[in-house]
Order: sequence, then structure tokens, then C-alpha cells
Amino acid sequence: MFELFADVEKYLSKKGQILIGYSGGLDSTVLLTLACEYFTTKKVLAVHVNHGLSQNSEDWQSFVVEYCKLLSVNYSLHPVKIIDSANQEANAREARFDVFSKLLKKGDALLLGHHLDDQIETVIFRLLRGSGSQGLSGIPFDRELREGRLFRPLLTLTRTSILEIAKSRCLNWIEDETNSENRFDRNYLRNIVIPQINARWPNYQKRINTTIKLNKDAQMLAQSIFLSDLDNLDLQDERGGLSINLGKLKTLERIRQANVIRYLPTILGYSPPNHHVHNEIFASFLGARIDASPFLKCCGYQFRRFRNKVYVVREKVGEIKTPNFPITWDISSSLTLPDGSSLEAIEVHSGGLQLPQTMSFDVEIRRGGERCRPTGRGRTQTLKKLFQEYSLEPWWRSHIPLLYCRGLLVAVGDLWICNGWMVNSGERGLKIIWKHNSV
Repeated sequence: MFELFADVEKYLSKKGQILIGYSGGLDSTVLLTLACEYFTTKKVLAVHVNHGLSQNSEDWQSFVVEYCKLLSVNYSLHPVKIIDSANQEANAREARFDVFSKLLKKGDALLLGHHLDDQIETVIFRLLRGSGSQGLSGIPFDRELREGRLFRPLLTLTRTSILEIAKSRCLNWIEDETNSENRFDRNYLRNIVIPQINARWPNYQKRINTTIKLNKDAQMLAQSIFLSDLDNLDLQDERGGLSINLGKLKTLERIRQANVIRYLPTILGYSPPNHHVHNEIFASFLGARIDASPFLKCCGYQFRRFRNKVYVVREKVGEIKTPNFPITWDISSSLTLPDGSSLEAIEVHSGGLQLPQTMSFDVEIRRGGERCRPTGRGRTQTLKKLFQEYSLEPWWRSHIPLLYCRGLLVAVGDLWICNGWMVNSGERGLKIIWKHNSV
């Protein structure tokens, strides 16, 4: 039974932690129990996301706490708000993964309790939604998730097998009453459709597993072609994401263009765009006029276009509320800005930004009309003009932090140091770093 964790153990770094998505239900209770038996409990953290969708959610959370105490395992509780809508299931899933992603550190492993019945159910669900070979490849056993890796150790086990494990260890677990509500698509499949399929084709799981394997082979081929094409598309790391050359993308056959667009977000650890977004990319996005800056949202990231590049950038690009500014920044420590980006000042032995006497800067964002004379330039220009000349992507122009000292603009993010504020060679100065891993 413990061979289920062999791949997790191979991956896990010495300092890596094992996070387990723990709802208190049958699957996650068995997973947590087995993991605590296999690994030392000091390595394990049970993560409970309380969606608040059930009147019993607080009781479930209490159960989770008590069982974690019984196992002597650390736990982390995370209440989230889910808007009641037709996409409630998807919204709840997105909220869970948002919590997991924020907790994962480099070298950590996240374990989830999906099993073979979930796999079959997912493939049928995706088939009915019109998914292609990617979707019909099913749930992956493991994949990268931000700085860590996600594993599903129970994926080869049926729910019946998991139930037997629970009974053999005399475990208790929570039964979610919403599992019987057939208004949810997955519940309808699980409770109504799949029993009918089983009655007609008792070996349906084996048949669908064959389809999954065939589609995985097709995906491996598609990924191989993607990587080969990517070598010729000028892939570049960008603030908050990556970019490729649009002109070179358009030289590929249409089917290979589609393959590139499909897999590009996976480099950042995201899922490929859904069918509707994928079609919209070809219907309007790639063909927009040359001076346009179109964007499309999908699954926690965005496709954006600027000049001759296609970008994939993380999360939401939005305007910053100016009442949050100005912010006084003590340069002895990093500063996290309202949009999630951060500023850091590293002292260097030669060159860089002049150290302020107060050891602090006032940080602002653009409000319009700001001017700067970058060091080495002959004249002062508006930031608008400088950004255009620098080809700074439009979505960053309202985000870039402006550094002021005694009311004077001294630096524009990490792009320019204003005239008179750069120290001479051989003198101590500051290197400004503006980090923006998400947008």
C-alpha cells in the first residue's frame, strides 16, 4: 500500500513539506492517515479549505481539527467565500487551488485524494463538454504547481478499495450532504449516469482507461511538437509571465499555431485555455490590428498582445486605487505594493541610485503629467513618451512604482534613474529591483 508514496518520496527535498488537501471526507481522511503512517508527522501539514457552502461547514472544520490532533499532525484552516452561481463547483475548486498555491514553497509536495472513480467521472464530464485529447487524458497523477509539485497517490484505487482501507483502520469521516444533490453536474453523473453505464457495460472503467492512455500518448506527441516549435518562437521571460514572437507564430500551420497557444500557459504551471477562449484567440485576438492591445482571460491567467509579441501573464491586471499612495518605503527591507508586486533595494559598491539621507523613499504611481530626464539623456520627457520609446507594455504603465525623495522624482521602477541621482563609479549606491511574479 505504501508504494503509493514512492514518487512523492523521490521528489521531496530534505526541507520539503507535504501538504495534504484535507476536507474530512473519506478520500482525504484515508490519504492523510496513510501519509502520516508513511512519513513523519512533522513533514505533514493538513490544509482545510472551508468554503462555507454547507450549514455543517463549521462542524466539518471542527472534525478536521480533532482528527489532526489525534494524529498529532499540524493543520492549517482557510475560510473562503464562494459566490452562489451556476459555476459554484468551478469557483470552489479555484478557491482551493489559490490557497494551495500560496502555501506551496519550493520543493514542497501537495497531495490530493482523487481516485479512479473520480478519474472516470472527470473524463465523462469533459467528453460531454466537448473536450479534446488533452481533457480526455484525464487527471494527471502529478504535475508542477507553482514552486512545488502536485501528486494524487490514490488515483489508481477505486472508491471501493479506499472504503475498505478506511474500514480496516476503523476510521471515521464526514459525509457531505451536498453529494446527493443532483443539481450539480458531477453529482448527476456520479449518482444517475454512471450507475446506468455500469449496468450496461460492467467493464466501462477498463474501456475508459484505455481511452485515457491513448489520449495521453497523443498529448505526449503534441507536447513534443510544441517544444520543437517553441525553439523558433523567441520565447522570453517577461514581468509576470512570458512572451513569444507573433510574426514567427503565424508562419506555422494553423494546427501547430493552435498547439502552441494550447500549451504555452503550461510553462507557467497553468492549465491550457478552454475551448471557448482557444477559439476566440483565433477569431479575434491574433488578427487584431497592429496597434491594438487585446487580452483574453482564462483560468487565472491572461493572453495579451503588444506589438509583435503574444504574452501569457499571471492573474488579473487591474488599475491600482490611488488612495493607497504615496507609500513611505524604508529601504532596509522590501516593500510589498497594493498590486502584489514588491520593491527591493540592494546596496552595491559602485554605481546605482544615490542613497537618500532618510534611508527612505516615497513611492507613487502615475497620475498623469510626470516627467523624467533619465541619466545620460539630453532632455526631460513625459513618462508617457518614455514608456512608448522603451516599449513598456501598456498594462504595466499604471503599475510601475515611481520613487520620490523630498518631492523630486528620482527613479522610475527599475527602468531609469533620473538625472543627478546616479552615483559615480566607485561610490556606493542602490540597485532597485521591482519584482512582479503575478499581475
